[in-house]
Amino acid sequence: MAMTCLTMTTLIDVMRERAGQPGLPTQASLPNFESALRHFVEERGLKPDDPIGGLLRLGYPKALAAHTTALLKRKADRRVIANRTSALKKWRKLVAVLDRESAAMAGAKPPFSAALTRLMEECRTPGGEQISIRAIALQAGVPIATLRRWIDGVHPKGRHVVRYIKRLERFFGLAPGAIFDTLAGERLPDRKDKEMDTPRNEYRARLSRQSRDPYLLKPSESSAAFRAEWTALIQMKTQMFAGADVWSAAPVEAGVRKTWVLHGPNSARGAADDWVDSKNNRLCPTAGNVFKYVAGYIGWLALPTERGGAGLDAVACQSLCFFTDIQRLSQYLEWRIERADGVISGAVTTTLRFAGMLLHPQTGFLPRNPALGRKMGITTNQEWEQHCHAALQWVKNSKKAIAPKVSMSRNPFEPIRSIVELQNPMGAVADAVQRMQAARIVTGGEAEAKWGRDLLLLMLLASNPIRARNVKELTWRADNSGDLRQDADGGWRIVIPRQRLKNLEGAARDADYNCRVQPALWPHLERYLREYRPLLGGDATDYVFVCPSGKNRPWRGLNRRFMAITRRFFIGTPGFSPHAMRHIVATAILKRSGSIIRAAKALHDKPETVQKHYGWLVNDDVAEWMSDAFSSEFNRF
Repeated sequence: MAMTCLTMTTLIDVMRERAGQPGLPTQASLPNFESALRHFVEERGLKPDDPIGGLLRLGYPKALAAHTTALLKRKADRRVIANRTSALKKWRKLVAVLDRESAAMAGAKPPFSAALTRLMEECRTPGGEQISIRAIALQAGVPIATLRRWIDGVHPKGRHVVRYIKRLERFFGLAPGAIFDTLAGERLPDRKDKEMDTPRNEYRARLSRQSRDPYLLKPSESSAAFRAEWTALIQMKTQMFAGADVWSAAPVEAGVRKTWVLHGPNSARGAADDWVDSKNNRLCPTAGNVFKYVAGYIGWLALPTERGGAGLDAVACQSLCFFTDIQRLSQYLEWRIERADGVISGAVTTTLRFAGMLLHPQTGFLPRNPALGRKMGITTNQEWEQHCHAALQWVKNSKKAIAPKVSMSRNPFEPIRSIVELQNPMGAVADAVQRMQAARIVTGGEAEAKWGRDLLLLMLLASNPIRARNVKELTWRADNSGDLRQDADGGWRIVIPRQRLKNLEGAARDADYNCRVQPALWPHLERYLREYRPLLGGDATDYVFVCPSGKNRPWRGLNRRFMAITRRFFIGTPGFSPHAMRHIVATAILKRSGSIIRAAKALHDKPETVQKHYGWLVNDDVAEWMSDAFSSEFNRF
């Protein structure tokens, strides 16, 4: 049965001969299977005697997705679609078996090798040049010798076969099983092999190890007294105008009194731990960020001495006044550094900065609350002020002492190193988008809606690399008053008021975020809003990305979901957060244009901030310029 001669008619004849064999339909169910094939072929525009071609081979996943979409538009029953998909899988398997038999009779390459060969021939650069097998193997993470043998017709074998085939499917942007299924059920190692090996990330490995020994104070385990302290701190730090007692003393140092910004209003908040980062139902992100460091110190105070903690009473130690206990604070920081394998990270300096803020003689929370001194055994206001002053001096001296030794415990570029090192990092994003499109769920309903949501999330962050919190808070309303809105000409843009941006005192001071969404996204965006978002509960909320719990609040698990998306669809990365898309976009802009200004505009940030984080890319441009300008001189070295 030659591959080019295989038509729907001949395929049905073969199925009638083989019906009842293992993995194939019975004679009684054959009419239903034939009906499913006829409808599929006719809907795809082929006649019974036309060659099947790629319709039931590598092109099957996309053809099935288009066929399912057509059925949904006709409002076909979900059970009909499910039965149709199940039946077509049998026909696809039969085609793979026939292709293998035909190749064996003709002495040609088996379907698996032939499919790889065609994919290699179609893999070309934007300029039309064919990409070498070596380059494809390196980028896909498959041994070069293994890939060459497979292309030459050698049957896959070995314990890593399934893993490598899955990597190739991901690299070429094919649906899972597109290449694997050409083997037509041939014996291979267990297909449950890990889908993808990822590079080891030392920070995440250490974090995983430490998470097995938790010690932080949980908001749900906090005492009423500590909650009152923390609420009072948020109240003080979010006041727009300081009390008269602050300004009655000596002039405050420049830049000392910085308020914490409130976002909202968000009347839908109401979780048990919202007291940590909210005031009057308005979100205070800074409070939520610094609470983690406070929870670490208080958790250590209650940690038993045999585990390295202070061993204090779990309730009595819940107070901000312990930031004046420099002996225990120093012990905690030493313990934390040792726990981090000797790395003095930013967490140590942040803890000291927070302590300094609490202890400031004029604007600090602790000196203005002498009642907290009673918990430390200090009875007079004067003694408490002296105690706070001594602690503040220790904090200042400690910050100066460790400043030269501080290093990053986490390199934000490490998870995306394989992407940012590419000449065009946005190419990796485009590849991931294609892989997601090939992996589309075609059963309809909530499962397909989640797929559409995930695809739009990745696309939108590539087009408009805003911060994760702004993505979670992004709104859309039918009256076009949300953050995501349409222009007069029908184009889409994102408009976020400066008051909701993190860098309100920086680049956002003088301008809102107002940037158009890339036109290539508009059809996906409109389909998501029209079809997918209502299935996810979008009618009950204004948020673009709906909270899966059904509550009218930002989707807190968005970061974790994005991590899972990138882990699956980006090659050579363990997954990364939404914020890493800012690094990828900025890197791509700098590599393409070399313009700090353009990168800063894309990130809605200051040029000096971009220079600080991405200046090394410009240095690489200088190195390339020197290589071109002085190549003859360097060749003489």
